[in-house]
Amino acid sequence: MASTQDFKDAFEDENVDLNDVMADSVKSLGVQYKMTASDLAGEYVMFLINRHDNNFELNPGRLEQFTMFLQDENKKKKVESDSTNDFHLYSRDDLDNLTEVAMDPFKQHPEPIRSRPFSSTDKMAPGTPGAAPGTPGRSPGGSNWKSPAATHAYSERPQRNVVQVALNEHIPRSDASVTPMNVDSGVTQQRVQVEILEGGLKPGTRFMYEQLQDTVSAMEERILAFADALKDQHGIAEFMPVHTATQEKAVIVGRVVCDGEGRLNASAVLLEGSVKQSGGRRIRLELRDIPHFSLFPGQIIAAEGFNPSGHCFTVTRLYTSCPAPMATTPSNELAATSAISTSTQPLSIVIAAGPFCCSEDMDYTPLRDLLRYVRDHNADALLLVGPFVDTDHPHVKSGALEVTFDDLFAQAVQTQVEDACDEMPDLKVLLVPSVRDAHTDMVYPQPPLDLADFKATPGQVIAVGNPGAVRLNEVVIGLSSHDFVKHLGANEAFCTNVKGEDRMSRLAAHAIAQRSYYPLYPPPKGSSIDTSLMHAARMQVTPDILVLPSDLSACAKVISIANADKAADKAADKENDDKAGGRQDMETDVSSTAAPAEATTDASTDATIDAASQVLYINPGRFTKGSSAGTCVHVHLQPPSHDDAKAEGQLHSVCKRARVEIVRI
Repeated sequence: MASTQDFKDAFEDENVDLNDVMADSVKSLGVQYKMTASDLAGEYVMFLINRHDNNFELNPGRLEQFTMFLQDENKKKKVESDSTNDFHLYSRDDLDNLTEVAMDPFKQHPEPIRSRPFSSTDKMAPGTPGAAPGTPGRSPGGSNWKSPAATHAYSERPQRNVVQVALNEHIPRSDASVTPMNVDSGVTQQRVQVEILEGGLKPGTRFMYEQLQDTVSAMEERILAFADALKDQHGIAEFMPVHTATQEKAVIVGRVVCDGEGRLNASAVLLEGSVKQSGGRRIRLELRDIPHFSLFPGQIIAAEGFNPSGHCFTVTRLYTSCPAPMATTPSNELAATSAISTSTQPLSIVIAAGPFCCSEDMDYTPLRDLLRYVRDHNADALLLVGPFVDTDHPHVKSGALEVTFDDLFAQAVQTQVEDACDEMPDLKVLLVPSVRDAHTDMVYPQPPLDLADFKATPGQVIAVGNPGAVRLNEVVIGLSSHDFVKHLGANEAFCTNVKGEDRMSRLAAHAIAQRSYYPLYPPPKGSSIDTSLMHAARMQVTPDILVLPSDLSACAKVISIANADKAADKAADKENDDKAGGRQDMETDVSSTAAPAEATTDASTDATIDAASQVLYINPGRFTKGSSAGTCVHVHLQPPSHDDAKAEGQLHSVCKRARVEIVRI
């Protein structure tokens, strides 16, 4: 059993200091929920992320809220476990529930969610997918497939179509009454031109052929490519092998590795050099002189410092960020795009991530409500990110469906999308799969969906790989349905002396800094990563909009990708001028944190951070959460101004002209 000191150490690794009283209380929670010290500390971090709370202090009031959070999570796991078994093991929770019912016989007590085969006698509400013949709507799965009427919490949800959070509220919305076409000299032109950028997997890609040598080659290629990019961006002359002992300051490069099992922390950081330069050897990094860092397994970094013994590298500076070039457009094409778009009407883009049905049934009413919202607001483009047929759904897990997964997708998703395209011939629909989709290849990177059976107008429904990059007019959007932000949050070693730093922005910025949609390695269990295909997850260009759906709370952030290493150099030079002869090993790289631009108020950095060198990070959240409604994102993008179109710089400056709304349907 872990001691009180073990819990104090685990929480200290997460930058949370516990006094003796709090440590004893935390230990009691670990014993109660059968969690290790590191697991409980990780759950506390996830608790703070969901609350958007940057204050890590644990006090009695917050401990009570954290206890309630653990109770809710434990109940969710219990329900999921019960839904996949034909028998039920009674526990203390059941006795508590029975006691409550005995004390109040009229108390409504919901039954546990249990899957059962669908019967042809099940009654359906008119107009729902699966309704009897002759009623409006189509029947997913045919006459033998029925789903119960949507009478659960989703149908009774309050505050429908309410904007919960808005970014750049001063930018006007698009006008739903304006038709999304532009007539120029009698020729009708579409407002949205879609182009799939290179880099993703092609349909039919072979997978599950990964060998150990493929993994080694992939890691080696990442290290060498990132090292070359670091040399170009930071002017580093050469890298020393990680194991070479030297009394002089040197720079080494490699992959971050955790020393032992468990979560990465500041005292267990190893750097694994490339096979070509270091023979694949590893060395421990001493980070005591680095007051601010954010590291995770698989991250490619360069470290500057001293290695007098050859066994431990004392770090004085970290290089963790080397983003790809920003997406650009030639000025003449940008001017043409501005002319095609109506002068004042913003581009309307709706983004939603599955699942698109509630956990109580396989009724896709939420998807129909989303398409109705798209129609009512006259959107120009709709980005639908999987899962569409969720492997985590209780009915899918239990095998209760009487149709194949392909038929369910075709009859519940495809038909609704086709109907929407018939009603809105100018709408562009982009479909991105997920590794949680039961009807697709469950591998990451993931090929695009097969749309051969879609009956929409050619070019109206477009399949995008996972991850993938698309260009809507001049705007480049990068998408990945794998929950990288959540996975990284549970594996990050973080230390900072900066107050009020936004954690979600920092986590998402790692994808940009590492030029990869999923740089974490090794990945968590169940991630379905094929390392031999990870070349398809590279970020060829830094997108204007980065869409990373996550189970965490929906958000929209502005991330600056300006070369903060140069800003750190200037700050270090100024500090050295003020403190002649002072220690140079206190210099640090802050590029890995990439805080939101609006949080940057220091005049010394204003000149360094270009407002155009920013990325709009969007987490639309899940469209349904259990039996209740989730969120989607509505982006209103103003056309590029004529001044921007004629400027020498051809960056798109999306963050300055995009209004982002997080909407509960």
